[in-house]
Amino acid sequence: MKPQFADSTGFHFKKDYFCTNFFRNSMTAKKSEETIIDVAEAYTKTEQYVNKNGKTIGMILVGLAFLFVGFMLYQRYVVEPKNDEAAASLVYAQLHYENDSLSLALNGDDQHYGFLKIIEEYSGTTSANMATYAAGTCYLNMGEYEEAKSYLMDSGFDAIGLEATRLGAIGDCFVELEDYGNAISYFNKSVSFSDNEFTAPIYLKKAGLVHEKMGDNAKALSAYERIKKDYPQSTIGRDIEKYIARLSN
Repeated sequence: MKPQFADSTGFHFKKDYFCTNFFRNSMTAKKSEETIIDVAEAYTKTEQYVNKNGKTIGMILVGLAFLFVGFMLYQRYVVEPKNDEAAASLVYAQLHYENDSLSLALNGDDQHYGFLKIIEEYSGTTSANMATYAAGTCYLNMGEYEEAKSYLMDSGFDAIGLEATRLGAIGDCFVELEDYGNAISYFNKSVSFSDNEFTAPIYLKKAGLVHEKMGDNAKALSAYERIKKDYPQSTIGRDIEKYIARLSN
């Protein structure tokens, strides 16, 4: 099934988803004296506690040191090699993806893992997170929208462009599932996350189209007018006037 808004937005998902307080002088001496007394009392209590529990504290500190060393060794000899292996596997799955072989991209071939196996074998790595996102986009292009939504929601990025696209893709899933309220919500999240001339006009326009489908032309017009005002030099911005004219008549 062809996604409802894939072409009308000008965005082909598969190719592009890539207190300081001051006191009066008259109070200063009194407060300073109180502070000295408080510090002295606190120091005495701390000293007593250390003298009483010195062995326990020492054991705790040694334990923390072992934990830190263990963590560093785990990162060096387990996580880093695992990340490297996952990244190497991801290359082949990505090649299948770029060649529109979505089933091979998901499931792999006779020699290399697909996205699903990378997620399973390299859980917790950056590559597994990317594979989760990519699997979601595969399912989206294959028309399996519930699966797509699930994988897309399980991934997440700090990179602005990727995260904006992921949020927008979830919105696409909700459109295809005819859950238009959630679709608009995710399109708006994408726009808020990444205020730029590439992704923001795309998802503003998609939000506008969904508003139109829901019969809310005023909100649709508002989305289109924002594109014209904020992103006039974008590809979508240069073509948005006809959408504004259609709803203004």
